[in-house]
Amino acid sequence: MYYQIVIKKPLKTILSVCLILAFALILNSCTGGNKWAVPQASSNMSPTAVITGPLAGNISDEGTNVTFTGSAQDPEDDALTGASLVWTSDRDGQIGTGLTFNIAALSRGAHVITLTATDASGATGSASIAVTVRTPWRDLQWGYRQQIVISAAMAQTDQGNFPALIKITNQTNPLFGNALSNGDDILFTDMDGVNKLDHEIEHFRDTGLKELYAWVRIPNLSSSSDTIIYMYYGNGGAVNQENADMVWDSNYLAVWHLAEDPSVSTDCDGGAGTKEVCDSTSNDYDGDSCSIWNCTTKMSSGDQVPGQIGGSLDFDGVNDWIELGTSLVIDTNFTIETWINFRNLVPPAKPSIIGHAWDWHFQLLDSGLDSGRLWFRRWRSYEGRASTTVLSTDRWYHVVVTLTSGTTNNLRFYIDGVLDPIESMVAPVKQFTTWNLRMAREQQPPDIADYDGFLDEMRMSDTVRSPEWIGASFLNQNDPGTGNPLDPDVYTTFEVEEVN
Repeated sequence: MYYQIVIKKPLKTILSVCLILAFALILNSCTGGNKWAVPQASSNMSPTAVITGPLAGNISDEGTNVTFTGSAQDPEDDALTGASLVWTSDRDGQIGTGLTFNIAALSRGAHVITLTATDASGATGSASIAVTVRTPWRDLQWGYRQQIVISAAMAQTDQGNFPALIKITNQTNPLFGNALSNGDDILFTDMDGVNKLDHEIEHFRDTGLKELYAWVRIPNLSSSSDTIIYMYYGNGGAVNQENADMVWDSNYLAVWHLAEDPSVSTDCDGGAGTKEVCDSTSNDYDGDSCSIWNCTTKMSSGDQVPGQIGGSLDFDGVNDWIELGTSLVIDTNFTIETWINFRNLVPPAKPSIIGHAWDWHFQLLDSGLDSGRLWFRRWRSYEGRASTTVLSTDRWYHVVVTLTSGTTNNLRFYIDGVLDPIESMVAPVKQFTTWNLRMAREQQPPDIADYDGFLDEMRMSDTVRSPEWIGASFLNQNDPGTGNPLDPDVYTTFEVEEVN
């Protein structure tokens, strides 16, 4: 016996129903028996914006046309154009729309330009670049300028209000033929050509051996991008453009360039007309040069010699030193920095770089295996700490000592920008006597320890300068660049002179 089954529906329809039922069974199994759900539409994706012109970092004069170009691509809407692209400046607000536009109305200063793209569903994407609009040179009275580029490699971290050395010894640099012979018309500006930077000219000569040594306060020395400044000159009617006091931040107690003739009494800033060694800060801790025990005889003009930075003083190790009075006192949280180049170390005295007779001294050790090490000591109660590195005669070293209050491992030496040892010393090292601060002499009767060699660029601060600050100072002062395009130096370069 058998049964006959008659299918009255079209086979195609039956197969379709079976496929749907099979799919439903599989889906139900995979979802644990949950009810079916309609898949949701994918979320709207943001467009991508690109600025193709001008290049990041572009510099233009105020009032000149700048052309901005860009593009945007959206995953759903493809290329975006017109009002979908909006350009803004963080200084001036909205400045344009579309793929490209020209503008001559950007305000002076640094701008962050942002291109924002918006798709049909309201999703946005953006891109930004930095540009600068500077003072139109045609509006200035200065006939010449040079762009100076300070490499980001000079600083490990950003440094604020950093006194940078600008050195030009290239004999063919047009500065020497186009600036006033006294250098009064030399000035420096920020990248925008608007913000005048404080500077001090340590030395300028435009005949014979031509040289410029200038210190410029850089508001922000960048570690991530090169710092660009301008040097202007060529204004026959200019008065002195220097503002030396403001180059040195308020933590500097004293800055002695040691570039003066030590035999000539100089009217340093502040009117100290009997002094031979001038302090560049507003504190006016000027000094007397001495070459006899009661300081009635001065050092000779021959003791002013070329140094690491411009001029330096040559101390004979017998009777040359600088008297700095009793007013300048360091207590704790201080930095002492200088360049030294010594000839001899004669035991048993410890030749002093700088210090107070019965309180503290920064000096050199001069006996046995310790000979040539830096030494810092406090007198009451007595402690002394030495560097690990042994220094050699007849070469320049950048040496620094810092002391921090209230901590262990608080005394640090730096030699040529590199941290030497970390030691501990009781702080403060406050002055207990009325003995003078002296440079190049330790005088603790009956002992006298005079320094034999050269000193240059002595500075004292009432703060602990950071390792990064000290490292940048060494690199800048050791080889800042000379203004010669053939100089391989990487820290400071000079562009071709521009004529107004």
